[in-house]
Amino acid sequence: MKLILCRNKSYPSKLIQKVTWSRWSHVGIVDGDVVIEAIGIPPLSLILVLLGLKRNHISLGGVVETPIKDFINRYKTHRVVYIEGSIEKARSCIGMEFDAWGILGIKVKRQIHCSNKMFCSKLVAYAAYEYRDRFIYTATVQKILEISRDEP
Repeated sequence: MKLILCRNKSYPSKLIQKVTWSRWSHVGIVDGDVVIEAIGIPPLSLILVLLGLKRNHISLGGVVETPIKDFINRYKTHRVVYIEGSIEKARSCIGMEFDAWGILGIKVKRQIHCSNKMFCSKLVAYAAYEYRDRFIYTATVQKILEISRDEP
């Protein structure tokens, strides 16, 4: 599978880089002229949702297909890497909701993810042959980078 790692100068991107000890904050799976990615919601909305103060008024994000041109415009700095995996398995996740609790679980080092929801690196880990299913919730963009290669 062809992956695209990316980052920008936004606060959420910088925060994810710091929490995961990575130069990269987001990853997507390239499938032709689209990127399969799990996108979240703005941080303030996320905090309100996690605290139970905001419900049913916002989209929680999820696994979507984004035209590669739009993806690259959103993230100015990117890198292409490759990993063995199943694009069909990734495609089967399109429409799943975003796993906000899973992101928090990475930070607090606890397994509090939702098994039927995805965040970006969890999506890649799910589709990759290198990860066992029971450990996909621990995936970060940095870990994905460490098991990837630069050539197809």
